[in-house]
Amino acid sequence: MSGVRRGRGRSIVAGLLIVAALAVTAACGDDDEPRPAPPPLAWKWTEARLPMPSGSAVSNERIVVRDVVSCGTQWYAVGGLSTPANDTRPALWRSADGATWESLPLQPQTFYGRQHILYSVACRRDGVVGVLGAKRGGAHAYPRTSHWRMVPEGPLTEVISAFELYGGPDAGDVARMVAGPPGFLIAGNRMTGAAAWTSVDANEFVLRSGVPPLAGGAELFTAAADATADAAGWTLVGGASKRGRTDRDPVAWTSPDGATWQRVDLAGDKTYEDLQRVVRVGDDVLATGVKGEVFGAWRRRGGQWEAVGTFGSVRGGVAASGPTTVGGVVSMATRGPDVLAAVSDGGSFSVWRSGDTGGSWQRVALPAEQPAGAERLLAVAGAGNRWLLAGDDAKQGRIWFTDQSQ
Repeated sequence: MSGVRRGRGRSIVAGLLIVAALAVTAACGDDDEPRPAPPPLAWKWTEARLPMPSGSAVSNERIVVRDVVSCGTQWYAVGGLSTPANDTRPALWRSADGATWESLPLQPQTFYGRQHILYSVACRRDGVVGVLGAKRGGAHAYPRTSHWRMVPEGPLTEVISAFELYGGPDAGDVARMVAGPPGFLIAGNRMTGAAAWTSVDANEFVLRSGVPPLAGGAELFTAAADATADAAGWTLVGGASKRGRTDRDPVAWTSPDGATWQRVDLAGDKTYEDLQRVVRVGDDVLATGVKGEVFGAWRRRGGQWEAVGTFGSVRGGVAASGPTTVGGVVSMATRGPDVLAAVSDGGSFSVWRSGDTGGSWQRVALPAEQPAGAERLLAVAGAGNRWLLAGDDAKQGRIWFTDQSQ
């Protein structure tokens, strides 16, 4: 009997091992087949109506939306109006709740300002709003860029500045305007590499270019894409490549005042890595961008940067020799501890959520398909209990809102 019991015992143990192995195999799948991605978060989005701005409107104008931001008790959306013939004019909208919007008056000051599409908006809690706008023109069709400023209860007004502030022979790109306790900062690039424009009140900006910590020098080419304000001042993010190579490594810069900068080279690998958007999450700073064939997240905590998570896929991949697609992170926003990132894989836009400061990500279902490409964009913003999503499919600019988070 004892032998039978031992035999039965061995059979039971063997059976349990087989069942466990089958369970592991079922959970993990074949090694050659990737684990299926979890379904997107099925948030309920509600569309908000953007009114047509007043003025000499024509019947074939469409609304263009490029950016959206929360500022205290107000939301702002910027863009413009465009016709099939590419006749354009700037537009600004405001909302108290993200659901009901009004068009605000503007005061362009220049020939190109009257044709601007506004593409980046930032604001401080004291009600001062700063905006970037541009329109291609002239013999070489370069962007004719200006900044705009609005004080409480005043119209958004184009600020006239010297042509060389944003243009000229050293011009690169004027990417993003952000705001914080130090004032306003514009992230961008010149022929010398990464650059920053700073202002206390979004009226007069001072260009910082060719500064050694920003510019890479003879052997290193740097590029900046976005910035955020934190308790210590400004954090600027981007990438750097050795001269003669297209492989890029992640880079950040810090400054207490926007005038003096220090560069931080993040640990990179042999893939193409580029920081493209950055936000502050509590005491941490979180950056996202391209990391090889996927999107990556890098977090600064306690003064130290580390790569913390990856998500999605960059269609076609990004080889060590450089990107093979126009995909990238196009917008990022926070709402308490939650983060949303809007990304493009070169063919379409998607939105991803992280609730642990970049460690893990889950896709969020969109209210409508958002193809990527020329004249198309997706932007996110968050505040209080609400997320905003601004999308433009080159046919119509639209805004949606939701109060969901998980």
